[in-house]
Amino acid sequence: MNTSKLRGPLDTQLIIVGILVGLAIRLWIAWQPTDELSWRANADDAYYYFKLAQHLGSGVGATFDGVNLTNGFHPLYALLLVPIFQYAGSDIDLGVHLALTLVALVSSVTAWPIYLAGKYVHSPLAGTIGALTHLLNPWVVILTMTGVESAVYVCCFAWTVMVYVRWRSHKQSLRGIVLIGLPAGLTVMARSEGMFLLAGIILDRLVVDRHVPGRAVAFAVLSGLFTTIVCLPWVCWSVFQFGSPLQISASAIMLHNYAAMPADAVAAFEWYVGRVFWFLPRYGYKILLFNLPLVLLFGFVIGRSWLTRQRSLKIAWSSVSQYQFLILPFMCITAYYNLVLLHQQHWYFNALVLIFTLIGASLGAEAMLRSENVVYLQQTYQRIATSILCALFVIVIVLMWQRGVYPNQKDWSILGRQIASTDLRYERLGATDNGIVGFFCRCTMVNLDGVMNNAAVAYYRVHGYKEESILQFAREQHVAYIWDVGYWDFMPLDPDQVQIVRRIQFAAGTLYQIR
Repeated sequence: MNTSKLRGPLDTQLIIVGILVGLAIRLWIAWQPTDELSWRANADDAYYYFKLAQHLGSGVGATFDGVNLTNGFHPLYALLLVPIFQYAGSDIDLGVHLALTLVALVSSVTAWPIYLAGKYVHSPLAGTIGALTHLLNPWVVILTMTGVESAVYVCCFAWTVMVYVRWRSHKQSLRGIVLIGLPAGLTVMARSEGMFLLAGIILDRLVVDRHVPGRAVAFAVLSGLFTTIVCLPWVCWSVFQFGSPLQISASAIMLHNYAAMPADAVAAFEWYVGRVFWFLPRYGYKILLFNLPLVLLFGFVIGRSWLTRQRSLKIAWSSVSQYQFLILPFMCITAYYNLVLLHQQHWYFNALVLIFTLIGASLGAEAMLRSENVVYLQQTYQRIATSILCALFVIVIVLMWQRGVYPNQKDWSILGRQIASTDLRYERLGATDNGIVGFFCRCTMVNLDGVMNNAAVAYYRVHGYKEESILQFAREQHVAYIWDVGYWDFMPLDPDQVQIVRRIQFAAGTLYQIR
């Protein structure tokens, strides 16, 4: 099949249209009222970052509540937010809009390295399919506009993949290895699981250059060295402050998720196996859901080939063998969340969606190029298909916006504003899942679940993660009021434990005054 038709300006035109439409819908979300954003699009964790950036910019330090230092965040995104919230000052709503604007821009720009990766690995058609899938996949928008580190992480991940496949298909210079190690380091700083990508790349070189081990070792050492240089300041700070390079957020989540594990070994094993088998089907379902555009693409191509009686359509799987280094990151990420952390959040799937986008785009392009239906290669057809995709994309996003991604967070921002307008703003409050309320209340709100509080995790490791220990820790932190998100069921406590003095009822929850 002659692919010269695919090497004209059409590819760039389609990507530009996709970027404009994709960026427009992302910016539309970014500038919606913050009280709507806080439950229709943003995760509660996003407001941990926003409050953290405020404190970093004002010189308070790496802390969410202004009291306890923490390393429970991914540093690259946090650092990018600092100048935004310094500029916004007391206008916290403007800060949220500008932060989400950054997310929208970074997510849209990511289409370019995805296009280049597809072009280097397969063809401009593969690059175009990959870029448009990223830009016009509604779930990519949902996953990135949560306001957490997703967009920055996916962008760094895509650039690292692109630089590596380009280096592998061109002159393999030492300078190119440096250019692989630097974005790989940024990927790790964007999200710690990015280390699995570097591991996959190094393993790929060890396999490809297995007959020239010196070359493979040199690549591993150099790429690892420059990745380490990028990560070293963060690792040193974390070790100096907390005695460990590991982020406390993962430890906190594991404390939460393993709190119900029985003490008996047999019962604990049965409990663990039950949890794993509960997570795996949901994990697979979400992978299919978040990659639905690719599923539909393959269904369309295969269905059309069947209807036109071209039933001998075959895919040359070797065309995507250059992405084999992504197998290890996929397996490690899947194992970590389903076998170790026992936890799933929407944004945990970002790297997986990108991996499937890259591989699926090359497979889809291969199917089109091998098909006898040359209509796929006609400019008019491609433009009509892109227009339909853009229209469907906008419609789906609007429908999902109406439903809201986090309906349980509705009114949390309003509660924070209500607290900020009362004398309670001068009290020390505490809560679990308190990113949104803690950001909008303009007060000291101690993070009690430990995700952004290293001191809390240290306490729970000794006393366990349960209601009594949460309340005891709150008392040790001199918390005057606790906000009940609705997850707890307070029972009468022993006289020597924390006592509830009174309850203050709000629409989004209850504040308990304790002593």
